[in-house]
Amino acid sequence: MAAKKDKGGMESLRTDVQALAEAFWNFRDAMLTDVAAQQAEQQRVGAVSPGGWLAPDEALVQSSAALMNALAQPQRLRMAMMLAEGPTSVASLVEGLGLKTSGAAYHHLNVLINNGIAVQQERGTFSIAPEAVGQVTSLLVALFGSADASAEGGKKKKK
Repeated sequence: MAAKKDKGGMESLRTDVQALAEAFWNFRDAMLTDVAAQQAEQQRVGAVSPGGWLAPDEALVQSSAALMNALAQPQRLRMAMMLAEGPTSVASLVEGLGLKTSGAAYHHLNVLINNGIAVQQERGTFSIAPEAVGQVTSLLVALFGSADASAEGGKKKKK
């Protein structure tokens, strides 16, 4: 009888986790949409450089430099990629990155947290900070391409 209750409880927990993950990704998509809307507004106002990219304000330049500095270390870049896929536990980071201790993971996480890239959702579980989702995702796509490009053998879609 207890086994049936445990199985039902686990299934309920699994459903709750899936719903939470879906809510997170919906929130992430909304954040990316907001960033795109802000960029479109900047373009409309005429803040585009001669090279065709948006001319950022000083605060964006500073935050972008901090982001790139924090992610310049390979383990932290890999960590950001894992966190960008969804909330991740320290144990998963240690295993996925081949770190020897959780202390090493926390060392890298502290750098990401101090630079506004990661946040601790609950004890031992981290994710990309909501305000950094757009920048981190854009940087990862710029560095490694999009899932769409990977599915087509690395070729970008024609517009």
